[in-house]
Amino acid sequence: MRTTVTRTLVVALCAVAAIARAATWTDAFDGAELRDEWSFRDIPDETTTVEIIDNALWMTVPDGNFGHLVPERPMLERALPAGIGDLSISAAFTTEPDIPQDAWHGLFIIGDDAMDWAVLGFAGAANDAQTGIVGSMFAGPVWEDKGHPPTNVELPFQLKLEKVGENYTGYVRATDADAWAKLGNTWTHDLTPVSVGIGFINSWGGSTVSLITDWFSLEGDGVAPLSVDPTSKLAARWAAIKRSSR
Repeated sequence: MRTTVTRTLVVALCAVAAIARAATWTDAFDGAELRDEWSFRDIPDETTTVEIIDNALWMTVPDGNFGHLVPERPMLERALPAGIGDLSISAAFTTEPDIPQDAWHGLFIIGDDAMDWAVLGFAGAANDAQTGIVGSMFAGPVWEDKGHPPTNVELPFQLKLEKVGENYTGYVRATDADAWAKLGNTWTHDLTPVSVGIGFINSWGGSTVSLITDWFSLEGDGVAPLSVDPTSKLAARWAAIKRSSR
């Protein structure tokens, strides 16, 4: 009897510890400037602008003309806790213009090499229907395209990229009130993440494209939540997270 009780207590404590370690960090982009956790790198001509406008992040690439097999790309990154295991990142996106413009952009999980990342993105060829893109880049560089599934949702929408072990899965939904729908197939990538990001895979058509992010969330072990002003947009975002997780 004592052994059974002891084992039950140990299991319960381990479960509590696991819950305590995993947390969510959310940026609602409701300040005048980017938070200190973010860093930005750009294509060599450094023409991309990154700014907060009306409580949203705007990343604008003018006259885009760069491919996916280059180490430099417009990327806003946030470092991860050392040794983080499973994690997920999500964000609410729209673009300007709100139809594809020969560009791919979205969510990245990044290793310690600039050419080692997994991506869940969207857009596609100019004026076509919104399309997702899933895949991985490896040092070399070697691009492994895992598919271009239709989003079946018009902008604005939300994307989530989830890492469980070496498995990566993308999801899409229209709003917080909707269930996440799988976008494409799960794929594998032996990647040790050091950062996550919002950025561009490529932009090849010469058009000016703005990737607009309303909020961004990171969930995983060792992640420290931001303090929340109860009157802020971030507080409203947290309320939405709690409602959608029920």
